[in-house]
Amino acid sequence: PYDAGAPIERTGEPAPLDLYERYLQQRRLAVPVAAAAWGLMLLFGLAGVLALAFRRRMPPRTLAIAGALAGSLPWLALGLLLVGHLPSLTYATVVLSLLAVMVAGVAFTRWVQLRRGIFLALAACGAVILVVLGIEAALGWPAAVTPLAGGGQLDGGRFFGMPNVEIGIVLGSAMFLAHRIRVGSGFLLLVACAFVCGSPWTGSNFGAAITLFAAAGMWLGIRRRRPWWIVALITGAITAIGTAVVALMHRYLSDRSTHVTAFLEETDGVMGAVERQLERLGVGFDLIADNPLALIPVVGTLALLVVVLRPPTAIAHSFDGHDAWRDAVLVILLGAIVAYLAEDTGAAAIGFAFGFALSGLIEVSLDTARRMMTR
Repeated sequence: PYDAGAPIERTGEPAPLDLYERYLQQRRLAVPVAAAAWGLMLLFGLAGVLALAFRRRMPPRTLAIAGALAGSLPWLALGLLLVGHLPSLTYATVVLSLLAVMVAGVAFTRWVQLRRGIFLALAACGAVILVVLGIEAALGWPAAVTPLAGGGQLDGGRFFGMPNVEIGIVLGSAMFLAHRIRVGSGFLLLVACAFVCGSPWTGSNFGAAITLFAAAGMWLGIRRRRPWWIVALITGAITAIGTAVVALMHRYLSDRSTHVTAFLEETDGVMGAVERQLERLGVGFDLIADNPLALIPVVGTLALLVVVLRPPTAIAHSFDGHDAWRDAVLVILLGAIVAYLAEDTGAAAIGFAFGFALSGLIEVSLDTARRMMTR
């Protein structure tokens, strides 16, 4: 008699409003906390840039502090997701949790740096963050129900899977690690991340898969020192093959409708896919028009791309003898551009990639300047 649903029964339990109350807590804190976090990111980045500009007038300890502030940005990005696990979202619990994640992360990075150098420290940072995100993916992204970086599953845009805002964290962390391992291993790492982010069971984020497959192709071509057109061909081929496999996984291996199956069902042929993608780009432009501050990571990414391709002296010194690091930052920035084009909320997808690139550039450049001063 209840084929259409479960029967309604009276119980002595209170009304099941816990999730609704948590959603209200998130709504109250999401905008101010995210604004404060982005403000902190810009402040720490500016402090690092100023320290780098006046590096000859500053003691090594000041440069180390500025580097640590810049190095806290990846951990801040991770913390904004992990606060979704807190039993209650209040200013006190959120601020204390973010501080704990940032302090612990910087302390860990500094510990590795003192023993093995800045580049291995960045690789260790990327590895730890990837492990945490891997656990989140295996558990179904429970922290993404009520995160404070944006893209919450209760906001109505994405009810399950990996939020778009986390794309930059995966990309940045993977490249931090990839630059310290063999090129082939780094390529496989990025491909694995793409499948985890794109599969219907662990991420269901097609734009993230496109971004990471493209990053894998760029990393392979750039590190092998191929001509730009060969890099473009490799990137295009790997992206096309990888995304086709992900699409087939959603179409034939999943019994439930996902974001990807909905996209495939609503498009008709290649031209339909192009038109749909142009509509998604239009959504991204509208979001920036509604919130001009979203332009900061977009413009910042393009500015950093120019810096990497035409580095000033202080940053050029950090690239000397470290081609893999320069290439890693370049792939982060190019991958961020792919993420912007692949997602409807492009500014969100590009945001933390910009943060990782800025953090890494400043931290390595300040460490290089400090070591040159103490020789």
